[in-house]
Amino acid sequence: MEEPTVSLLECDGLAVVLLQGSASVETCARLHALLLQAGPDRNVAVDWERVEHVNAATVQVLLALQRRLAQRGFSLSVLKDNRRVRNYLEMAGLADYFPLRPAAPASAEVSNA
Repeated sequence: MEEPTVSLLECDGLAVVLLQGSASVETCARLHALLLQAGPDRNVAVDWERVEHVNAATVQVLLALQRRLAQRGFSLSVLKDNRRVRNYLEMAGLADYFPLRPAAPASAEVSNA
């Protein structure tokens, strides 16, 4: 199982949360800290393409972010999806809270924030 990692990246003014490995409770603390750093004043996208497992605590942190962003006129979307995560969200009735972001042009680069 891949070691869980959480990173915050920047792409054309969009905050991108990169999740990899198997998300755990410990991952949630790091995720929460990074999301506070990103601030509620811009759109946020999640890249969980390389996630092996996502737990309820991780989803809860992202749902809280989604609500906070929506209150300020911003959105949370999924930049790169994962079939396992999508199935989990669909079974939980939460898939609509994590819409897929339209594909970015091939020239768009993601860089470390």
